[in-house]
Amino acid sequence: MTWIITGLIVLLLIAALAVVYQRIKIMLLRSKLESAIHTNAQTNSYLNMFSRGVRQTENKSEWMSVTAKYLSDLIQADSVCVYLYRDGAFVPSGMTPHYPLQLSRPLPCNLNDPEAVENLKAAPPQDLAGLILSTALKHESLLISDPRHPLLMKITHTETVKTFIVVPMIYEKNLVGIICASNSSAPYRRVFTQEQINRLNWLTGPVILARNILEMYDRISQQQRISQELEFARNLQRSLLPPAYPQWGGFSIQAVSRAAKEVSGDFYDFVEIDSDRLLVVIGDACGKGIPACLIMAMTRSFIRANIAHFTTLKEMLFELNDNLFRDMGDGRYITLAVCLLNKKENTLEYARAGHTELIFYVRRHIRSINPNGAGLGLFPSELTEYDTFNTQFGPEMSIIMFTDGINEAKNADGEQFGIQRIKDSFMASCLAQDTPREAVAKLMDDVDKFSPADGEQDDRTVVVISPLT
Repeated sequence: MTWIITGLIVLLLIAALAVVYQRIKIMLLRSKLESAIHTNAQTNSYLNMFSRGVRQTENKSEWMSVTAKYLSDLIQADSVCVYLYRDGAFVPSGMTPHYPLQLSRPLPCNLNDPEAVENLKAAPPQDLAGLILSTALKHESLLISDPRHPLLMKITHTETVKTFIVVPMIYEKNLVGIICASNSSAPYRRVFTQEQINRLNWLTGPVILARNILEMYDRISQQQRISQELEFARNLQRSLLPPAYPQWGGFSIQAVSRAAKEVSGDFYDFVEIDSDRLLVVIGDACGKGIPACLIMAMTRSFIRANIAHFTTLKEMLFELNDNLFRDMGDGRYITLAVCLLNKKENTLEYARAGHTELIFYVRRHIRSINPNGAGLGLFPSELTEYDTFNTQFGPEMSIIMFTDGINEAKNADGEQFGIQRIKDSFMASCLAQDTPREAVAKLMDDVDKFSPADGEQDDRTVVVISPLT
C-alpha cells in the first residue's frame, strides 16, 4: 500500500512541475512577444521620423543630427553622437548639443590597415576617445556607470560626465559607425543602465539604413535618387500595412489598398486597444506620391503612439488633429474614418474626419452614415467638432469604408463611378452573402471595369466589416 501512495505522490509532483514549467514557458514567450512589439514600434517611429526629415530639408548634414536627437530622447541622455566611418576616421556625423567637446572631432582609424586596427584594439586607451575606438573595433558595447572612472575624469566640460555608453554599428560584419551617449552629473540625470544599451542596439539597424541612404545620395545620379527614394518609401509603407486581416470576436474584416503612383497616401490599420476593443482605421492624405505617403506615415504613428491612453473616439480625433495641425502646416491634411469594435458588447462606434461616408447594410437595406467632422490638420481643434455613431452589430449587418479614389474614379467619358454604384455593388455582395474578401474583390473589380487601373487618377482603398459566419 505504501508504494502505491508513494507512486501517487510522485505522479502529483511530476504533474505540478509540468504545470509550473508550462506557465514559465508561457511567461517567457509573452515577454519575448512584448519585447518584439516594443522594438518594432521604436523602429517604425524612427523610420517615420527620418522620412519626415528627408522631406523637410535638403541638407544631408542635418539628417543624422535629427537621428542623434531622436536617440537622445529615447534613452533620456544629455547628449548623443553618431560617428560614421569615412576616409580613414570615424567622423561625428550627427550630434546633439552638450556632447563633450574633446570627443566632437574625428576619431582616426584606418580600417584598411589590419595591423593598425589590431594595435588600437590591444593598446591600453589613454583617453575616452581611445576607449571608444578600441571597444567598437572589438564589436562590443560599453557602459561606464561610475563617474569616478579615470577616463571620464579627464573630460572637461560645463558639467562633469557621470555616465557614458558606446554601441558599435555593425553592417555585414563590418564596423561602419559608433553611437555614443553621455549624461552629466545634474541631479535629474540618472546613470545609464543595460536597458539604454539594449535600446541603442535595437536601433543600430535603422540608423545604418539611414546611413546607407545618405551614402546612396552621394553616389547616384538624380534620376537614380528618385527611384531609390520611391523604393524606400514603398518598402516603408508596405511595412506599415497590417500583414493579415483579423477576425475579432463576432467581426470579420477585409481590406485592400492600391496606389495610383509608386507610393500611396491611402492607408488602413487595425489597432488593438485592449482584449475587448479593436480600432479599424482608413485614411486618405491630400495629394499623391511621397508627400502623401509621409503624411500617412505620420498619422499612423500618432494613432499608435496615442492608443495607450485611448479614452474615446472624439478625444482621439482631437488629439490627432492637434498633432497634425502643429506639425504639417502648408494646408496639408488627411481625411480619416475610424470604427471602434467591441467584441464583448458586440457594438460598433464610428466617427469620421472629412472622410467619405460610411455605407451600412442592414436587413436588405443600404444606408449612408455621415457624422460631422473636418479633415485632420486643416483647422485648430477649437474650430472643429467630431460626432460619433453607435450601433449594436447584428448578424444581418455589414459596413464598407472607402477612400474617394473609389467613388471619384472616372471612365473615358469623364463620368465618376459614384456613391450609388458602390451601394449597388455592396448590396449585391451582401444579398449573395459574400465574405468580406469577396465583397472587396467584387467592388474593386467593378471599379476597374468602369475605370481601368492603367488610368487610375487616385489611390484606392476599401475596408469591409461583416459578422463572422
